[in-house]
Amino acid sequence: MSNEGEVHQVEISIEQAKSSIALGDALGRLGNNADFKLVFLDNYLREEPIRLTRLKAAPAMRGEEQQKAIIKSIDGIGEIIQHLGMVEAQAEMARNALEADEATLQELYSEGIQQGGTI
Repeated sequence: MSNEGEVHQVEISIEQAKSSIALGDALGRLGNNADFKLVFLDNYLREEPIRLTRLKAAPAMRGEEQQKAIIKSIDGIGEIIQHLGMVEAQAEMARNALEADEATLQELYSEGIQQGGTI
């Protein structure tokens, strides 16, 4: 791959890392918002699964359709929790990769200058 192609790939990697970091930072800011914590983190992600679990055991909810609906709701909460965890993990990986990518980019720029090439 030419120096120019390598530079382009590293630049793309840097932009993707910055995007992942920005998303992780946004999630962190949300997590610090009292209203978001109350409504979403505490109520929906913590209390709602407890309510649904109790509802699942209720005699009036023993029908197949009611059980499916409850399980679907529980699964939905699980998907959201998984997504939030993925956003956090990707942001952390991006933070770790960004510094290395920026160093690589500087190295590639230096090589291009030393070889008298253009980037």
